[in-house]
Amino acid sequence: MPEPKKKNSLTQLLQTRRGTALLRHPLPQPTQSGFTIVEALVALIIASIVLIGLSPLVVLSVSARVQARRVDLATQAARSYIDGLRSNAIPPPSTVVDLTQTTPEMGESAPASLPTDPGTCLDKNLNSFDCSDPNNKPLLVIQAFRNGPVPVDSDGDGTNEPITIIPEGYCVGVRVYRGEAFDGGSAPTKTLLFKNSLSNTKEYPLAVMRAEIINQTSFNSYRDRFPTGGGSPCG
Repeated sequence: MPEPKKKNSLTQLLQTRRGTALLRHPLPQPTQSGFTIVEALVALIIASIVLIGLSPLVVLSVSARVQARRVDLATQAARSYIDGLRSNAIPPPSTVVDLTQTTPEMGESAPASLPTDPGTCLDKNLNSFDCSDPNNKPLLVIQAFRNGPVPVDSDGDGTNEPITIIPEGYCVGVRVYRGEAFDGGSAPTKTLLFKNSLSNTKEYPLAVMRAEIINQTSFNSYRDRFPTGGGSPCG
């Protein structure tokens, strides 16, 4: 019975050669690796701590951009209002103060309520509307005051007549407040610009200006506008 022995020998030889080949050329092992749940949680915690630390900077940056936009719109509104006074498209303000003084407050306190003068309540497009309109909420509110003649009751009806033009010219002071400062019957209390440009407070004006409105250009009117002791006619 030699044949079974040959088969067994042949089988052993094949197995030996196959084992040698496997040792020389092992099967490829997977090279991809991943994160465990613990590692993922640790990374998530670290990222959360970093984001929490950066969040105040993001808030300050957004607040600064919003406030800068408000100041820019307020400055445009103040200049447009003064240009309207110079072209007589807007009548002179009804509030009369002594603007020849050099105090920063310009002799006038903050407004106690929404003004009644034309062109003082503005929407988001800087278009003016009647401040007494309950359907419109102003984005910006202009407080304007001047020196010069005081309105008087010329016809005896108990109401002072509005002044539409002042030929000799006058000085005007302008403050621009946020419309939100007048919500709920409240009113701003500050008259000077806040030194911190990042402040989001509604108590302070966004822009403050003083200008001279000239309606006559003769030499005598120009001379009369200046004080006797010299200096600027608007303080």
